[in-house]
Amino acid sequence: MELSIIILNYNTKKFLEECLRSVFDKIKIRDYEVIVVDNASTDGSAEMVKSNFPQVKLIENDENLGFARGNNQGIRISKGRYVLLLNNDTLVLDDDFDKVIKFMDENKDIGILGCRINNPDGSLQLSCYKLPSMWEMFTHYTFLTRLFPDSSWCGDYRNWPHNEIKEVGFVIGAFFLIRKDVLDDIGLLDEGFFLNAEESEYCLRAKKAGWKTVFYPDFKIIHYGGQTKKFMKERELLSTFKGTDYLIKKHHNLAYFITYRFLSFILSLIRLGIFGTSLLFANGVLREEIKNKFNHSKKLLAFQLRHTIKSKYD
Repeated sequence: MELSIIILNYNTKKFLEECLRSVFDKIKIRDYEVIVVDNASTDGSAEMVKSNFPQVKLIENDENLGFARGNNQGIRISKGRYVLLLNNDTLVLDDDFDKVIKFMDENKDIGILGCRINNPDGSLQLSCYKLPSMWEMFTHYTFLTRLFPDSSWCGDYRNWPHNEIKEVGFVIGAFFLIRKDVLDDIGLLDEGFFLNAEESEYCLRAKKAGWKTVFYPDFKIIHYGGQTKKFMKERELLSTFKGTDYLIKKHHNLAYFITYRFLSFILSLIRLGIFGTSLLFANGVLREEIKNKFNHSKKLLAFQLRHTIKSKYD
């Protein structure tokens, strides 16, 4: 079998139905399968799949297992040479997936591929980033990434037009194509994560094993973005920070991890002060944007403080 498409779902029946329709309307390769893993939805998602898409392999969980555990369930029963993790709040736009398969077949060193992702209004959605590290965290927290977005030493892919094939640090899980050989080589997603940072950790693990992660612009999807997160509690939204913390802990030594955690706390404190001071002078739309950033930094700082007090490195 050429391709296994795995769609993880949690209480997004409408988006899931639209996603599945786009998959079956657009994916024209001869031999593929679709697997839906439902994480204990209460909105009738599973019943809709059974009724409207009987050709789909459906896994129904009794609890929300998160991104990694849920997708791993689908991966374990998949039969494709390539496995595509596709978000439930996406729409496939192109009908020529053969070119993606052909590209991967011709480039045996590429283990993971992400495509061009558009917002619902057709604008570009950022979908590839540098791998988490102390330097990446420092440049982000100190606004160097914003000030010098095109710099090779502190910039990111923000200003890059996304119109060429490019090796990147990691691609987001909205469209995450994995070569089966990579799964056989480095294993499944790390189930120590619940939501967020799984993709970056998997791409880092793949890179250490000699596989490349590539952005491929010639296949496009729409990603509504953040639909599942609307149903998450605040502690689960903050799992992205906990996930990155876990990634650093897993892939670096004790000294690096302690330094990373201390530096991130200090820089979060500084950012909170900067945003708080800026609120005194800003107004209108700018004030609302700064207020959101202030509240975001406040939650992050509180989380970091709780996490540091409650846990030790082990």
